[in-house]
This record gives sequence, structure tokens and C-alpha cells, in this order.
Amino acid sequence: MPDWLRDTVAELPCTRLEDRTAWTAWVLWLTPRPDPKPRDRWFGLLMPHPDGHPLLTLKGDPEVNLLRDEEFEWMFPGYHLNHRHWLSLDLSHPAFVVDQARALVEDAWDVTVASLPKRVQAPLLSMR
Repeated sequence: MPDWLRDTVAELPCTRLEDRTAWTAWVLWLTPRPDPKPRDRWFGLLMPHPDGHPLLTLKGDPEVNLLRDEEFEWMFPGYHLNHRHWLSLDLSHPAFVVDQARALVEDAWDVTVASLPKRVQAPLLSMR
């Protein structure tokens, strides 16, 4: 788990990292409400690619994902996920930039919050 990712997730409201050993992955969760049934939403997944390099797959806007895939060689359509709505980052690529990756984690959180009902969005956005 990269320190920059742990720190970025810790700075976002109502989020947590969870080790999913069965998946060989870490999941980035948003828990928008403290209800008995909180309706967690995941917005990212850190897992190894079959060839061993670490991948961070993040939820995103389909149009923006397409542009990022074309612009950056270390970004590509979501590995093992919907290629329009998810973008994978190769964390071991020589051109990888931590600050851009941090911004993408924040964007994934924003996209996930935007998909929630307005009454749930408002408290989350006020914490940011």
C-alpha cells in the first residue's frame, strides 16, 4: 500500500481502505451514512496485475476517462471492470506521477458522491 494513497484516502470524508484478502486487493470505500445499513460504495481498487505490477483502478467520468487514456501512457481502461466508467493506473510505470494519481483518487470520490441522492451528497460535500 503506497503511503500517498493511504494519506489521500484518509483526507477524504467518510472513506476507508479495506484489505480484501480473498480478492488480493485493497478496496477504497465511501460510507455516506452511518445507518445500520450504510450502503457503502466503492470507488477504487488496488490490486496486482497478473504480471505483478500494481494497478489502481478508479471510478471516473466516461468522457474524462477516454481523454486520460489517450493522453497518459500509464492510464488505461479499467482492468477487470467496465472500461467506460473505470480507469486503471499502472503505479510502476516510469511516467507515473503521484500528484496526478492523488487528484484522480479525489475525482473518483467526487464521481461517487455525485451519484448519491442530493440529501446524502450535501453533508459529504460540506465536510470536504
